[in-house]
Amino acid sequence: MNSYVNRLWFGLIVLAAFVFACLWFASPAKALSDSLGTVRVYTFSCTTTAAKIIPSSGVRSVKAQRFWNNSTSPVYIGGTDVDTSTKGWPICTDTAACEQASFPIDAGTTVWCKAGSTVSLLVFTGT
Repeated sequence: MNSYVNRLWFGLIVLAAFVFACLWFASPAKALSDSLGTVRVYTFSCTTTAAKIIPSSGVRSVKAQRFWNNSTSPVYIGGTDVDTSTKGWPICTDTAACEQASFPIDAGTTVWCKAGSTVSLLVFTGT
């Protein structure tokens, strides 16, 4: 009986140490280091040709962007070489074709899009 109690205490101590380590070393969720001063929402048409996602006017020094595709037709986002197979991340409302319908980017990254047909993205931009 005494050996069972000793093993039980040892197990509880190991479990407590594990929980403490997980809580101690867990990093907080990543977020913007600076607050957004101005935000703007606009639509952007993605077509069969890769296009740089930019507003028609008025936004400079982007700190954050979120793209939302309210369509079952995938829009692929990526770099200048974005395509609809291996070099693009698909976003759409069809969970079989896309993991999610929106995609956030916390940086002033230039993003390109391409689609199999013309699809409108809703873009939230913060400066």
